[in-house]
Amino acid sequence: MWSLHSSRETIRPPHEILAGVLINIADMESQKRTIFFLRIADDDQGASNYPPIKFNGPPPNGGRLGMEQGTRGYFAYVPWGVTEINARVALALARSLRHPSAAALWGTRLPEARQRLQHCTDLVLARLTTTGAWSPVNDTHEPRFVRTDSTVMSLWALLEIQRVAPSDALKQPIQDGLRWMLTNADMQTGGWRPSPFQRNKLEGFPGLAAKAIYVLLLAVPDHKALLVDGGFGDILTAFDHWLAGEEIPPRQLSFTTRSLSDNDRMHDADRYLYRSPRMLEGTTHLWFAWAALACKARERDADQFPDVKTFPGCGRLAVRVNEAVQFVTSETSSYVASENLLALDAIAELSLPPR
Repeated sequence: MWSLHSSRETIRPPHEILAGVLINIADMESQKRTIFFLRIADDDQGASNYPPIKFNGPPPNGGRLGMEQGTRGYFAYVPWGVTEINARVALALARSLRHPSAAALWGTRLPEARQRLQHCTDLVLARLTTTGAWSPVNDTHEPRFVRTDSTVMSLWALLEIQRVAPSDALKQPIQDGLRWMLTNADMQTGGWRPSPFQRNKLEGFPGLAAKAIYVLLLAVPDHKALLVDGGFGDILTAFDHWLAGEEIPPRQLSFTTRSLSDNDRMHDADRYLYRSPRMLEGTTHLWFAWAALACKARERDADQFPDVKTFPGCGRLAVRVNEAVQFVTSETSSYVASENLLALDAIAELSLPPR
């Protein structure tokens, strides 16, 4: 273990806090409220509990955009669910049920929690398109609706669900999603773009790339052959060089000098869904947090890809922990604190030389 040092004391994020922070993943996008284990069970109907919204004229898109049963939107008054948020709720439930204290956490409601996990799983699968990627909304017929973050979060949720409630029905969606991610990666321009249809192919999104790599690394234990065949080793090597400041993609900054507040955000054009009245939230991807989590995941699976260095740039991230603390305290958004607390915990567990 590597200790995080300030000028006078050792900083170690307490696991007691992080246990709760993990569950905040379920709500870091909507910022509606922090969802803890038992709160999920209390919110039985999800978005269907919210007051209905009155539209002037017929419901958009022939009624398909009306209130969706059991899904969660950006805010309480949004009548349609967002795939990334549905996935976070599923992820939180799966994590809680896989936790060693699951029985104590849920008590007599443990069977109900398992039923809700199945419901959440169905919600995630319902957004899968024929391309192998996920739509952020409940219309899966328009291929231009596909978004990378929807796919990353759905994959993460299904990987966790598969570990707590194994099902043959999840294998193909997971494999299709992994193949889509590998096919759409372009590390020469920084990895992935929020929309695969984005025309500006020179601009990179380091936060989204780090997040995608983190989730793909989580798939290594059960899907290594697929990842290897899809060129994941090359993706890791390119990210390794970028992280170490050796080979930086065009128009991108080195991770070693980039400000922690310089985070990529979805283009306004990508928020628009083709011929739809809906607009997506402009998601911000925190590059430092997800790069730190990728470092920890890479270290855990280092023996799976022996030809790839174990991210030497991770040590350069670790020395910036005090910057991360300052960044968190200067922000008011809950997702900034949640993701960076997870990152600090990951850095604290890295096997780096003592300073």
